[in-house]
Amino acid sequence: MVISIGFPTRLFLLGSKSAEMHPTVGIQDGVLTPCPEKPNCVSSFAKETDEKHYLAYVALTESPLQQIKEYAKKMNMTLEKESEGYLHFTEKTAIFKFVDDIEFLYIASEKKLHFRSASRVGHSDMSANRKRMNAFLEMLRSK
Repeated sequence: MVISIGFPTRLFLLGSKSAEMHPTVGIQDGVLTPCPEKPNCVSSFAKETDEKHYLAYVALTESPLQQIKEYAKKMNMTLEKESEGYLHFTEKTAIFKFVDDIEFLYIASEKKLHFRSASRVGHSDMSANRKRMNAFLEMLRSK
């Protein structure tokens, strides 16, 4: 019985800890922060040959950032930072409150939307970040 109570408690504490962590996010040399080696991150800046991290950027003639902000609000994400062409959101998982970081970078001169979605803790995310980004991309394609 101790094991069955202890494991969920550890997960809850880990989730709480993730909220206090300072994430490695932002723009460095014109690109979003690279994904770590762990398979709990996807990015359009990863190498195309990196199957666990790569998801293709989206070519768009106009900035989609307002649409992204509206969709993120519907998904109960929190806007942490906004600057020219850049958005950073966080999202907490329902039960254990794990925090994920979601970033978008629209490069107007290239007409490309780049993105990164990463879990702050843990090793695998059961493809949660990939599914999240695919949902955003599907929303943008449907507009």
